[in-house]
Amino acid sequence: MKVIRFSGIKKIRVALGDPSEPRNMRAIATSSWRFFIVVAILSTFLSLSYGFLKFRETLHTLEQANAPVAASKSKFNQAEFNAMVAAWSARGLRYQVTEAAPPVVPDPSI
Repeated sequence: MKVIRFSGIKKIRVALGDPSEPRNMRAIATSSWRFFIVVAILSTFLSLSYGFLKFRETLHTLEQANAPVAASKSKFNQAEFNAMVAAWSARGLRYQVTEAAPPVVPDPSI
């Protein structure tokens, strides 16, 4: 791989001064392609790094989700379950009452 020397920068400055000259087009084309290749390599590296960080974050989240739960809490409590079922039943009953007799809303145009 060729190394860009500082004399190459002088050639590019001269070429940009008169870009219509055919001998200057090679320097402009070479420098633009090198620039595009460097941008492509950097964007590929950055996207791979971002993906790797998101992958690590997902693994960390999954490890926390699969962490063992404290043994002090019982797995099933009949009283809590019955209270939850009663609350859902009361909520269902309130919904049925509201649906059967919807509240009367006055006409705002009057």
